[in-house]
Amino acid sequence: MTIGGEAVYKICSGQDALSLAVALKELLENSLDSGASVVDIRLRECGSELMEVVDNGIGIHPNNFEALALMH
Repeated sequence: MTIGGEAVYKICSGQDALSLAVALKELLENSLDSGASVVDIRLRECGSELMEVVDNGIGIHPNNFEALALMH
């Protein structure tokens, strides 16, 4: 299936974090997707000043680093 530029934009826009809770949920899901068995979540001012998620997952393979900043 081929997706045009407008559809790609809409898909990417759907990934925007609409609230701090949604942002935290996305970070937690990333940790679980990476195989983490331990997840440490730190918030300051209910997440408005700091939201940090540290886990023991496998992380991102170095071969994929360049693709991190690319548009979907």
